[in-house]
Amino acid sequence: MIFFDATADRYSFLSSEDAELIMPLIAIEQDGPIAGLFPPTPTPAPAEALAVAADLEAQGLLVAGLGGKRCQRWLYTQPLKELPRRIGPRSDLLACRDVLRLLWCATAAKAMLKALTLDAIIARVGRWKREAPPCADWPRFVDQLELYKRIRPLIYRKGGNCLFDTLCMILFFKDHLSEISWRFGVRLRPFRAHAWLERDNALLDDEAATVHDYEVIMEV
Repeated sequence: MIFFDATADRYSFLSSEDAELIMPLIAIEQDGPIAGLFPPTPTPAPAEALAVAADLEAQGLLVAGLGGKRCQRWLYTQPLKELPRRIGPRSDLLACRDVLRLLWCATAAKAMLKALTLDAIIARVGRWKREAPPCADWPRFVDQLELYKRIRPLIYRKGGNCLFDTLCMILFFKDHLSEISWRFGVRLRPFRAHAWLERDNALLDDEAATVHDYEVIMEV
């Protein structure tokens, strides 16, 4: 079990043994009895489970008042494919305004990551996505994405900071957010976290070989 604290931008890993102890205290399966109709017989929680809960509460990962929150297990099995690269006899010419636009987006992304919590950034991006107009000219977006990839090396290097890179792309393609998904995933052994952008299960700027073994824990 992995706790993702978006307010502090941190992950906490809980062993399978501790997760088994704490699950009955914090979660109720959606397909179980509906509260109020068939209330389960109350049973005292084991001391080990209460100790785990107290430790999580001390870390700010669990609120007081253990009653169980309704949940639904979800196995992420959607196939991933890479967005085909644009191949043609002519490429759009780089313009000074495009370079300045990406420079502004990179500066804004860096400022947001420094001044706001990840929780606040996610809420803001969610609002932008809801307000974005429908993206009718997707081929034009693909052309602009190719242009973006050519400009990016002039401003920053992609590797090493997927959160900054994806946020920068979100700002650059803000008008197309209605069809873009910002996904966060984790994997174990070794533990790593990753963020990427998709459209209809097609990766916009990543490789399927990189993303396929990450379990999605949040999507915007």
